[in-house]
Amino acid sequence: MKVHQLRFSVLLFVVALVSSVQSQVQPKAQIAGRVVRADNGAPIEGAILQIYPGGPIAGRLQTAKTDSNGEYYFQGLKPDSYEIVAEADGFVTEGYARDSSLLGGMLRVDVLTRLRGIDLRLTPEAVIRGAVIDMEGEPVGLGVFVTAVRRETRGDGLERLSPVADGSTDKAGHFALKKLPAGTYFICVDGPSGHELHPDPGGWYQERWYGDKPSEKGALQVSLKESGEQDGIQIRVQRETRYKVIVWPSSLERDPAGNSDEPVFSLLERDTGCLTQPNGSYVIENVPAGHFTLVSEVWARSKFKGRKETSFDITDGDVNLHINLAGLGKIEDSAQ
Repeated sequence: MKVHQLRFSVLLFVVALVSSVQSQVQPKAQIAGRVVRADNGAPIEGAILQIYPGGPIAGRLQTAKTDSNGEYYFQGLKPDSYEIVAEADGFVTEGYARDSSLLGGMLRVDVLTRLRGIDLRLTPEAVIRGAVIDMEGEPVGLGVFVTAVRRETRGDGLERLSPVADGSTDKAGHFALKKLPAGTYFICVDGPSGHELHPDPGGWYQERWYGDKPSEKGALQVSLKESGEQDGIQIRVQRETRYKVIVWPSSLERDPAGNSDEPVFSLLERDTGCLTQPNGSYVIENVPAGHFTLVSEVWARSKFKGRKETSFDITDGDVNLHINLAGLGKIEDSAQ
C-alpha cells in the first residue's frame, strides 16, 4: 500500500513539475497560434514568422519558428501594434488579418496581453520559370531583374499594376518567380516603372515585358492555378543608358525658428528614390530616356504645404531642373 502511495506521490510531483514548467513559459507568451495549410488544415513545421512593430520601438525585430504541430509563440514584446507575417518553403507568404480593413492585421500588445489562436493559413505557391536572352539570342547571364506583375483594384476603384514577386537571372539567364498566389500575371524585365532598381553587372537592359513589348500594353499574360507552374517563358532584351535628373530648388521658406521647408521630389508613376547632395541639389538616378513629370512637394516640420508638377524630356544626357517653389506652382519652372 505504501509502495502504491509512493508511486502516486511521485506521479503527482512529476505532473506538478511539468505544469509548473509550462506555466513559466506559456503564460508569458503574448501572441501564440498555429501555421497550417489552407487546403487541408495540416500543420506546417518550420514556418518562419516575423513580427513587425507598427511604430518606433527599441529592440530588434523578433522571429519565431513553428514546431511539428505548426505552433509558435512570441513573448517579451513591448507595448505597440504589431503585424505578423508567416512564410514557408513551397507556400505563399501571408500576413495575419482579422478582416479586410487597413487595421485588420494589426495586433495591439501591452504587458497584460495574452493573445491565443492567432492562426495563419498558407496557400501552396504557383511558380513561373523562364529565361532572358539578348538581341542575338544569347542568355543575358547573372543578375538581371525580373518581376511578376498583376492588375489590382485600389480602394478608389482604379486599377494599378502591382509587383507580386521578383527575382534575378542565374548565370544561364534563367529565372524562377516563386510564392505566387493563383492569378494572372505579366512578366517584366528591369521594371515596372523603376520598381526595385537593380542593375546587373553589365549595366541596364530596357524595361521589357513578356511578348517582347516595352510596356504591359499588348504584353502576354500567364494564368496560374494554385500549385501551378509555367515553364518556358522567354523575354528578349537590349541594353540602354540611364541618366540622372538633377533638381535645383529655390525660394524655400523658413519659419520664425529658422527651420527651412523640406522639399521632396519624385517622378510621377515611376518608382525612384531621391538623394540629397551637399551642394543643395537633389538627384534621381537611373532614369531611362523618355517623357516624365517631376512631382515637387513641400513640407514644413512634417506638415504638408503643397505640390506642383513639371514635365520634361530625357534624350541623351542628364537633365537639370530649376524649380522655383515660391507660391507652390504659381510661378513657372524652367528646365535645362
